[in-house]
Amino acid sequence: MVSKKNSTPGANEPLRQQTELKEPPVVLSAVDVSYSYKQGDQSISALSCLSLNLRKNEMIAIVGQSGCGKSTLLHLLGLLDNVQSGEIYIRKEENAPPSLFPTSKLSEQERTLIRRHSIGFVYQFHHLLKEFTALENVMLAQIIAGASKKAAENNAMRLLSLVGLSNRAQHKPHQLSGGQQQRVAIARALANSPQILIADEPTGNLDESTSEDVFNILLSLCSNNGMSVVMATHNTHLCKRFHKTLRLDIS
Repeated sequence: MVSKKNSTPGANEPLRQQTELKEPPVVLSAVDVSYSYKQGDQSISALSCLSLNLRKNEMIAIVGQSGCGKSTLLHLLGLLDNVQSGEIYIRKEENAPPSLFPTSKLSEQERTLIRRHSIGFVYQFHHLLKEFTALENVMLAQIIAGASKKAAENNAMRLLSLVGLSNRAQHKPHQLSGGQQQRVAIARALANSPQILIADEPTGNLDESTSEDVFNILLSLCSNNGMSVVMATHNTHLCKRFHKTLRLDIS
C-alpha cells in the first residue's frame, strides 16, 4: 500500500474557485488520482487518492524513495498514461479567464496534441538521437509539430543559446559531456513553448556542480518564461529551492 503525504498547500481547493484567487492560475491539477498495476495475481497500488495543483511560474518537487510512485505520477500528469480513478485537469490557455478541463476522456490523438504543444518532457537519460546534431535534435520536435525548417532552426538556435550551448549546435551527442547533453534535452523539451515541463530525475546522472547548473536553467525558465515545472528528484539540496514539495511514501 502506498500512502501519500502532500505538503502542497491548496491541493484540494475547488477548481471553480481558482479564478477568484490572487495567486497565479493553476495550469495542471490532479484530483483524487489513484493508479495500480498487476503483478502476477496481485494488484499493487502505486498512487492512492493523490491531489496537487501546479500554478503558473511554479516549481514542485516530487520526492520519495525508489518505488514510491514518482514516475507513475509524472506519466499521469504528462498524459502518457490515463488515471484509473480521479482526474487530471489542464489549463486551456486560449480561454479568458483561463479554465481547466478534464483529460481522462480525451482520445489518444487529443492527448498527443496536448503533449506536443503544452507539455515538455526531460528524463534522467537525455534520449538524444545520436545521429543528429544538437541543433537537429532541438529542431525535430518543431518540424513534427508543423514548423518550417527555417523557423525550427532559428528557434533551436535561440534555445541552445538560452541553455548556454550555441557554440555546440553542430556537435553530435557523443561529442558533448553528460551535462551538455542534458541541456540539449531541456532545449528540445522547450521547442514548442510548453506551459508545463515534466522532469523525471533530470540531474540524477550528473555531478553536483552540473546538477546545480541544470537546475538553475529550470529555475530561470520558471521565473522568466512563464513556465511551470514538476520534477522528481532525490537531490535533497535542490529540493529546498523548489516552491513546494510533494513527498510520496511507501507504507
